[in-house]
Amino acid sequence: MNSMNNKLLILTGIIAIILIFGYNAICQDTTALAINVNSFESAEEFAAAIRLPFDSALDFSEGLAAVMIGNIWGYIDTTGSIVIEPRYDWASPFAEGLAYVRLGDKWGYINRYGDIAIDFAFDYAGSFSEGLAYVNIGGIITKLGFPSGGRYGYIDTSGRMVIDAIYSAALAFSERLAAVMIGDRWGFIDMSGDTVIAPQFESVMSFHEGLAGFSSGGKYGFIDTCGAAIVPPLFAFVGDFSDGLAVVNIGGKMESLLIPTGGKWGYIDKSGQYALDPIYDLADDFFEGLAAVSRPGNILFFIPKIPRMGFIDKGGKIVIKQEYNYASRFSEGMAAVKIGQKYGYIDTAGKLVIKPMFDRAWEFRDGIALVKLGDMLGFVDRDGNLVGQ
Repeated sequence: MNSMNNKLLILTGIIAIILIFGYNAICQDTTALAINVNSFESAEEFAAAIRLPFDSALDFSEGLAAVMIGNIWGYIDTTGSIVIEPRYDWASPFAEGLAYVRLGDKWGYINRYGDIAIDFAFDYAGSFSEGLAYVNIGGIITKLGFPSGGRYGYIDTSGRMVIDAIYSAALAFSERLAAVMIGDRWGFIDMSGDTVIAPQFESVMSFHEGLAGFSSGGKYGFIDTCGAAIVPPLFAFVGDFSDGLAVVNIGGKMESLLIPTGGKWGYIDKSGQYALDPIYDLADDFFEGLAAVSRPGNILFFIPKIPRMGFIDKGGKIVIKQEYNYASRFSEGMAAVKIGQKYGYIDTAGKLVIKPMFDRAWEFRDGIALVKLGDMLGFVDRDGNLVGQ
């Protein structure tokens, strides 16, 4: 009997060893299968070997990313596994646990499990922010993907309309105020729907660090939460306040809906005084203590002198040399940069940590960045591993 027990113990031990070593081997094999961008010698070799998996995709948010396969949208997690099966005609990033999605011509909201949280009852919708989301009733979606006509109101996370749909346009809540349009003028409401700044502006931006950009007579300045013009409208364009400074353009011409052409860029403080003089040909907001700038050069693609971008600190000191054809803002300690015709990533010390292999690259979110190669999109992690490949 003892002999039999001993044999059973030995057999059990052998099985345990096999399982342990087998598990380790599987884990090692899985790691070995990871495709790392930096293992390729050239962008040509990388492009020949790799096809990214998605027809379209959006940034990660709250651990999930919307992806399009064929012409329908679903969601993946940070391992690249599909966790919400593709079934939607459009999908958005998650915010406050919910994402707005479209089925047919109606919009609703789902939770992280793919369950319908708010019925498909709206003609357009926006992300939740500070517990509320704007929705459109009665609008018709244009080719650009935005509604024409209808009225906007705000719902809570249960789907209840808490601010009536009476506005011709609306933005998300930020710092407990939301920009709304009545007629052709913008003002601000609070979270009860009460008007706190009367509609009077040509255009506005959301509040950041207590100030919001506004335009009057084609020029931009900043108002406070009472509607007082703390910085008068003197600029061709302004960005949001970030890290106590706002990027501004002087002398440029607004030839698109995005940024002005020409002029010079600088940075102002909350009193409207220049913290950094307008000497830059192109400049972005400060993020994580650094801002991407170009000087000298010209941003127009048809002029031979190509801009070189680098990074400055809040004192205006160049901390990362201006040697890139493009540089994004820093996010999670990484910035996308364009070297030649390809995009890679640097860290805050300016070290190239992911080789320039992509045709387009976006900011890191949840430790993962959206990238493009050819006409397909995918994701890369901070170590340069392709996610879900």
